[in-house]
Amino acid sequence: MVAPVRSSHSALLLERVGVLAALRRSVQLTRGRRWQMLVAIFLCSMIAYVGAIVFQGPFFMTLMFSARSGHLPEWLAYAFAMSGAVGGAITGPVLLIALVLCYYDTRIRKEAFDLQFMMSSLDGPVPAPGTGSPA
Repeated sequence: MVAPVRSSHSALLLERVGVLAALRRSVQLTRGRRWQMLVAIFLCSMIAYVGAIVFQGPFFMTLMFSARSGHLPEWLAYAFAMSGAVGGAITGPVLLIALVLCYYDTRIRKEAFDLQFMMSSLDGPVPAPGTGSPA
């Protein structure tokens, strides 16, 4: 039976190693693909800013006009803050999803992680000769 190839630094969640070892592993894996990661971070940040403008824009304009008149209602400040929280909750996970996808894409391309994961699922107990297949 072929054992999956493991390198010196493993993934934090799937292979249960320490945080520093997982960070070192990420740095090693992303060498040569950092521009791709930077572009992904930039595009997702732009999505987050557009989301903030869409959600907070109307309240911001209202705040500007009410500040000009000298009267700032409390409910408007709360609405502005709440709309920012809603916009961040909707657009914030996009960056994390993109980074996770980039990371696993890198692992699959550099280490054949998908094959390694499938091989580890095959490492179950071997049936005794003559007993047949459990399926």
